[in-house]
Amino acid sequence: MPTIQEEVQNLEPARNLDKRTRSGKSAETSQPQLAQSIPKKKRKHHVRKLKESPCVIEEEEQIEAATNLVTREVRRKRAAEVRLLERLRFLLKFC
Repeated sequence: MPTIQEEVQNLEPARNLDKRTRSGKSAETSQPQLAQSIPKKKRKHHVRKLKESPCVIEEEEQIEAATNLVTREVRRKRAAEVRLLERLRFLLKFC
């Protein structure tokens, strides 16, 4: 009479795994295979909003004010140059 260990060794897993499960899929495909990795749960990535300190807001306002001032000065200088060139053209026409 064979022992339990001998009986286990004589079992053919392919023959037993061909049996069907209730859902109609084979039992072989329902068991995880060693080659496949089980996917982990995907984490939802939340965008974290940064809180701005009052100092940063104030600094940004100062930068914007300085930028506006420089822009006005550059435009004023360009307008003065255009007027000067127009005067020079006018004078050159009559010379």
